[in-house]
Amino acid sequence: MRKRNWSEVEYDVLVEIAKRVREIDDFIRFGAVCKSWYRAAKKENFDSSSPQVPLLLMAADKDDDYRLFYSVTNHRIFAKIYLPQARGCVCLSTEQPGWLFTVQFTITTGDMMLLHPFSGTQIHLPSYRRLRGIEDGDDQWKPEYFSIIKRAVLSANPSLTSDYFLMISHYAPRRLMSFWRPGDLCWTSVHIENPFAFVDFRYFNGKFYILSRCCGLWVVDDLEEGHRNNPPPSVRSRLVLRINREILRWDYLHLVQVSGVLLFVAQDEERARSTGFYKDYRFQVWELDVMTSEAKEIKMLGDRAIFLGQDASMSVESSKYIGVNPNHIYFINSVAVIFRLQGWSGIDMRTYSLEDGKVQSSYHSASVNPISPPTWVIPSF
Repeated sequence: MRKRNWSEVEYDVLVEIAKRVREIDDFIRFGAVCKSWYRAAKKENFDSSSPQVPLLLMAADKDDDYRLFYSVTNHRIFAKIYLPQARGCVCLSTEQPGWLFTVQFTITTGDMMLLHPFSGTQIHLPSYRRLRGIEDGDDQWKPEYFSIIKRAVLSANPSLTSDYFLMISHYAPRRLMSFWRPGDLCWTSVHIENPFAFVDFRYFNGKFYILSRCCGLWVVDDLEEGHRNNPPPSVRSRLVLRINREILRWDYLHLVQVSGVLLFVAQDEERARSTGFYKDYRFQVWELDVMTSEAKEIKMLGDRAIFLGQDASMSVESSKYIGVNPNHIYFINSVAVIFRLQGWSGIDMRTYSLEDGKVQSSYHSASVNPISPPTWVIPSF
């Protein structure tokens, strides 16, 4: 009996196999077997509706034109992608599959765009100058021009629709929020009570929710209405849920959607006196009910895992993927960001078990890029 050559498998059979592959990195490896398998590994043969495990996006060592993508399921660098569009830019997750928000790390230019690193697609946004209200021709640096963009969230996937909002938070020097939608020539500001206390926001059930240390959860009611009726455009937020003030004093606070429910995650870190580096971590998770204005602490995530970053939070159903632990929080150690300006730079990703509180190091690497810290991005064609 003649041994069958893998390259001789019928094309129709290969297509059926390709359609059953659920993870993008497995799909790419499928296409790398040989030429015939590569022809079957077309993106139209991949089930794009399958949720994907977030990848850890990092700047490549000493080369600002490349970005590395680390897979937590395979414990290796999934891809090294040439991205000259991101040269000299801060890259932030938008929490929509495949899409990043980028801003040039300069004061006089500050070009901003949405970037899909896996396809190279770009969507240009009104510039930093328009965000800050800087007049054309005024290139003289002023302290009040300086701004740090901390967070960017899309309400929908630009690959699927042109009807979406992009909300960003920025410090200039106080904390501000602004949003943009396709066709706008400028940014719309969002009025926040006590903006210095604002820490996080996300899009949930058709609205943007804002987390504040002063009292709790706020909501922006109607972006569409405020966008139409307020020249110069501005919309307001209102308080919908109060959160325990003791919890709001924890080091880091996050909003994340898990199985159609909005969760509030509080993160605390204890620093070792001898080294200054963090040695102990604890988390508390609360389920927020915006309809009844109630918050309930939960100890279990069930079959879900949460991915937390400095600029993004997301979750996946762990049973669908080998290598993702249920009831765990994957988080990027903030020491990588805090010590970046002190000459030490690194990437330290860890996991925390909600069941027993154990912390394990999952990935550690040096980083020489002081501009763009690591973030989570959901892979997408």
